Amino acid sequence: MKTFLMIYDRETLELLDEFEGNSSPLETFEQWFLELSTEIPNFKINKIFVFYFTGSNIIDQRVSGLIVYSTNYKNMADLDYPLYHILIGDGFNSIYGKTEHVLWCEKSNSYYLSLNKASEVFDYEGDLDETAIPLEILIPPLDHFLGTNIEIHFHSIQRGRKYLRFEHKPLVYKKFYHVCENCEELIPLEIDSMIDGWFTCDNCEQYHSRSN
Repeated sequence: MKTFLMIYDRETLELLDEFEGNSSPLETFEQWFLELSTEIPNFKINKIFVFYFTGSNIIDQRVSGLIVYSTNYKNMADLDYPLYHILIGDGFNSIYGKTEHVLWCEKSNSYYLSLNKASEVFDYEGDLDETAIPLEILIPPLDHFLGTNIEIHFHSIQRGRKYLRFEHKPLVYKKFYHVCENCEELIPLEIDSMIDGWFTCDNCEQYHSRSN
C-alpha cells in the first residue's frame, strides 16, 4: 500500500508540498513532518490541512481523508473517508466505490477501470493493456476545501462476480456538499443521501428532501 499526501495552507489554500510513502497515512505524515516540514517557511502545524489517499489492489485498504491538528488533544487527528473513483464522461460523470474492477497500477501510481481481472490486465513489466480506462480520484473534504464541487450524475455499483455488470444509480444530490436552506451551513453528504435525495442538517437538524 502507498499513501499520497497533499499538504495545504488552510488559510490561503496554497499547496505547500506533496509526499508519498509506503505506510499508513499517519505514519507517512510523521515521516514527512520529520524530513521536510522545516523546509516550509513560517511553518505551523495548526495552519495546515493534509489530504491523502491510498493506492492498493486490496479494496479494504483504499481510503482517503484529512489529517488535521486537534486543539483538544494537541496532536494530529486522522479523519478518514471512502475513496471514490470518477469516470469523466461526455456530459455525465460516474463515481465508483468498492469494486474488483477498479485496479491499482503500482507503476503509474493510478487507478484504472478494467473489463478484465487483474491477472489478465497487467503484462510482465507491470503495464496495463489498452482495455483499462484511467480514473480520477475524488477526496470529498478536498473537493469542499478547494471549492471545486465536481458534479456527479451516477453511482456505479458492481453486480455479480463472473461477469462485469454495473448498476448505475442516478444521484439526486450531485455534489458531496449541500447548503442548508434553513441555517445556510454547508453540510457534507454521504453517498446514500445523494442517491435517496434526503438528509438532516447536522447544524440545525432541519430535514431536507428532494425528488429526482
